[in-house]
Amino acid sequence: MRLAPHFLALAAAATLALPAQAITFGGDTTGGPVWNRPVASFSGLSAFGTGVAYQVTPFTVTADGVYTFQNTAVGGWDNFTFVYADAFDPAAPLANGVIGNDDNPGIGLSGFAPALTAGTPYFYVVTGFEASEFGAYGAEIRSEERRVGKECRS
Repeated sequence: MRLAPHFLALAAAATLALPAQAITFGGDTTGGPVWNRPVASFSGLSAFGTGVAYQVTPFTVTADGVYTFQNTAVGGWDNFTFVYADAFDPAAPLANGVIGNDDNPGIGLSGFAPALTAGTPYFYVVTGFEASEFGAYGAEIRSEERRVGKECRS
């Protein structure tokens, strides 16, 4: 995965002390690998989400708790986000899913607030609602009383 320079700088500061702080980063799904994405509940594959570009970011948290994720699609394309635990395999999109969301609260915004466990490898996946939806995005992971650790692999 290609990472923007500011993203690489974030990797150097892998753990931020919180409270009331967040990790923010960005990326771009344009020209990325494609997959057939699941529906938000992981109960099946989407009839609309076939051959959709995605970008995946591995991360961990250093304390158990609820973490708030918000993704903003630059230019308002219809983004869709997921968190996977332990492993992410785009060829097996129904396995290891924790949570997914399309519109939070509308098109171009996607987010959720799952309970996460310290030390577990997680994978944040940004994709589009359908194959024609892709582009740049900004993301934030926030916890009011916890630490968030982030590992970037290029």
